[in-house]
Amino acid sequence: MALSPLQLNLKHYTLDEVFNLSGGFDYLVWQPVYMCPNEDGSKAQCDSEQACKNKNSYVDWSNQYSLDNWVNDFNLKCTPQSTLSQVTFFFYLGYTFGCFFIPRFLDLYGRKWPFMLCLIAQLPIYVGIILSKSLYLNMALSFMIGICTVGRYNGGYINISEYVHTKYKNAVSTLLLVAEQLSVIFIVLYFKFISKNWQGLQIIGVSINFISIIGCYFLPESPEQAYSFYDFRKTKQAFRYIAKFNRSKMDSYYLFDIEGEMKSLRQSISNKKKLTIDQNIKEKFYSKSIEMQQNLRSSVRAFIKDRTLVRNLIISIFLWMCTFLGYNIAYGHDNYFPSDQFDNDMANATSEIVAFLLAGYIYYKIGARKFFFIFYLVALLGGILVFVLDQSKYKELDMISTFVTRFGVAATYQGVYLANDLFPTIFASTSFGVCNIFAGLAGALSTQIKLLEDGPMMITYLFIILFAVIVSLILVDSKPTSVLVQQQKIQFKQDQEGKSVMPQEFQEDYTMVEEEDDENVDDEDIDIDIQINASKGKYKKSNSRAESLDRT
Repeated sequence: MALSPLQLNLKHYTLDEVFNLSGGFDYLVWQPVYMCPNEDGSKAQCDSEQACKNKNSYVDWSNQYSLDNWVNDFNLKCTPQSTLSQVTFFFYLGYTFGCFFIPRFLDLYGRKWPFMLCLIAQLPIYVGIILSKSLYLNMALSFMIGICTVGRYNGGYINISEYVHTKYKNAVSTLLLVAEQLSVIFIVLYFKFISKNWQGLQIIGVSINFISIIGCYFLPESPEQAYSFYDFRKTKQAFRYIAKFNRSKMDSYYLFDIEGEMKSLRQSISNKKKLTIDQNIKEKFYSKSIEMQQNLRSSVRAFIKDRTLVRNLIISIFLWMCTFLGYNIAYGHDNYFPSDQFDNDMANATSEIVAFLLAGYIYYKIGARKFFFIFYLVALLGGILVFVLDQSKYKELDMISTFVTRFGVAATYQGVYLANDLFPTIFASTSFGVCNIFAGLAGALSTQIKLLEDGPMMITYLFIILFAVIVSLILVDSKPTSVLVQQQKIQFKQDQEGKSVMPQEFQEDYTMVEEEDDENVDDEDIDIDIQINASKGKYKKSNSRAESLDRT
């Protein structure tokens, strides 16, 4: 059986060319300001520990720092800070747990639906937090929110970065983190000027969550993820949707570069033409790629064979942990600020926005290794100044040093997201998830480190960031073209006549399968899947190419 002649007059595009054509918990457990009556009848401000000992103490609701939050709702006045910090601790535990399985789902089943399911799942959880009257129930719900956050952060970040051309990825991820800090500024403004009640803010969050679910339903699947899995029909459907939304004109019929190669290979095999050495190499390459995508064991085996990927993954794990620890510890230091705590928080968020904007540009210009070394060094120098300066004598210098410290760590926070481009698309979410397993554990550990006195806490910070500076120097700054590219550098044997001899492993026959399509889909949108029959992890030779084709 011979296929119809390949329509070579169709335009062939790369993925980027088609892209061009298609055009916080602190406030919830923040202790209010208390008033404690004295024996002489006078009243004075007191902290939670003093208020707990004084039965006649009460909350000074006229003070701007007295928020109507969980401390008031759950009567947590006498609850130690170590217990209150468990809310964040359980959130990070849930985040770590979710990283064990959600990222892999995003790589295997697409970005859209796992992301959307996490948005749907967290909606009733947020409602439960609003209605809850128990701190311990909220701890359990925080654990569940942590699981859903993996889908939102992991799926959301990767999904949105895969909707754009390669040259815009850094800009999009930067804007995503900037938007996150703008939400922090909104929270601060809400408590300072709008209301002291925490439930109003949560209702706004639930409403946005609901709107996001509706909006997500109308989004197409990630075209880059579908392209990486050779699902060209779904890729083209996504691009048609994007082009229609952007009112941009693009060809109705075209082939992707890889799609054209795969069609040409199938055409040659179907017509019983002898494949060249180059064609045999490509056939094996695509076959192993598809097997790797469909089989977890094969994909892991292919990944660990690439020393550069394994090395970068291990280093990325350390960098994620150092960044999470450093980021949270840096905010545990109480710096001097000439205005109130609300303005201090807004200033911190603004400095992070500046850090994100600069980091996105600098990362693009100098690459991952130099980027991490420079900004971890900035965070280290700032931390040293914070540690050695006497805040009572050098208030302004302490404030500047604190902002420099947080600026440097915030830049590396942006960097660990951007550094996900060191891994192939088919492993983007999985590698992101593996790193976040350890980042979640680091976040949980940071809640306990922040309970230390300022001196020991900053010493811990300095050792962590110093370690990050050293580790960043051994990061391999390279862009992956494919997980198999490094493995497929075939060294051909030369016979006595100087002719290339194809290695024995390429002389096997492989099954070529054309995926059945719906009637409404054009012939040129048919996906080509080259599949390998595998038995116990070993390739099994087909009886004949003709027999393989008869099975389609």
